[in-house]
Amino acid sequence: MSPTSVAAPPPESGAGRKEGRMAIELSPQERDVLRLLAEFRTNKEIAEALVISVRTAEKHVEHIVQKLGVADRREAARKAGEVLKDT
Repeated sequence: MSPTSVAAPPPESGAGRKEGRMAIELSPQERDVLRLLAEFRTNKEIAEALVISVRTAEKHVEHIVQKLGVADRREAARKAGEVLKDT
C-alpha cells in the first residue's frame, strides 16, 4: 500500500508578504523586546529597560518565539536582524 499524497494548499494572493517572505506581525512592544533579545538580555533586564514586569517580558518573549516559529529565545535573537530590518 502506498502512502497517500496530499496536495499543498494554493499559495495566498500575496497579502501580508514582503519580497516572497511572510511578514511577521509583531506589536510595537514585541519589537522592542525583540531588539533587546538580540542583545541577549535576560527577561529581568528587558523588564527593567522597558519598565514592565518580568512576567510581562516573559509573555512577550513567548509570543515572539511562537510568531517567529523558532524553538527558543536564542533562535529568536538570531532571527531578530532579519525581522527588524523591515521596520
